[in-house]
Amino acid sequence: MEKTPLMLIPGWSFQPVIFKELTKELNLYFSVTLCDWAMINTDDLDAFLKILQNQLKKPSVIVGWSLGGLIAAELASRCPEKSLALITMASTPCFLQSRQWQWGVEVEWFELFQKNLTKDREKTLNQFDFLITQGHSLQKTDLRWIRGFRREYSLSFECLQSTLEWLKTINMIEKMTKISVPYLALFGENDLLIPLQVVNQLQLLNSNIYTYIFEEGSHVFFLQNAVQCLQKIQEFIRENIQ
Repeated sequence: MEKTPLMLIPGWSFQPVIFKELTKELNLYFSVTLCDWAMINTDDLDAFLKILQNQLKKPSVIVGWSLGGLIAAELASRCPEKSLALITMASTPCFLQSRQWQWGVEVEWFELFQKNLTKDREKTLNQFDFLITQGHSLQKTDLRWIRGFRREYSLSFECLQSTLEWLKTINMIEKMTKISVPYLALFGENDLLIPLQVVNQLQLLNSNIYTYIFEEGSHVFFLQNAVQCLQKIQEFIRENIQ
């Protein structure tokens, strides 16, 4: 039996190796295509989305974490004919706070983060890693894994800058109301970047969105919950894709 195609898109500053454990599980049942920021040769978001669209040879399940979730949602919105389903992990329609969206990070915090990245890349990434692993009882383990990934798989400063700008500018609020493909949004209960209020707000934007919250989950809840993530994805696809 042919495996269902699935595209997996990582979050800002991470290569696909962050999904090492999750990919092991997904490969058992899906034909997985990994999006690698290191392969990006453009800082133009539209051009990048066209590259991903061309990689979708068949209708696929599109899965994205954090910034990858925004990219996945944009992709599903632009080409629903190539999207069997959309699954986002620890993601939000708009990362920054605004009058339109109160549940993002403060603009001042984000702009300071951008400046700090320019001044001291390593220190800023270390602080970011600490932030995204907070909230889980095994934070030290997650942090050790992530810093190991960074030492072995680093991204260029230019890539970090351009993709961070995408995180700042992508706004999917209006498009979320029109996404027609089956959509599952996964969240971590203790995620310090994506507050749980986003769950209700997503469902207000589109009542067809299914949601699930991982107890004690951080922003990187999939590190400790690879098997559970697979189960939720399989269950959702089984119930929503003919």
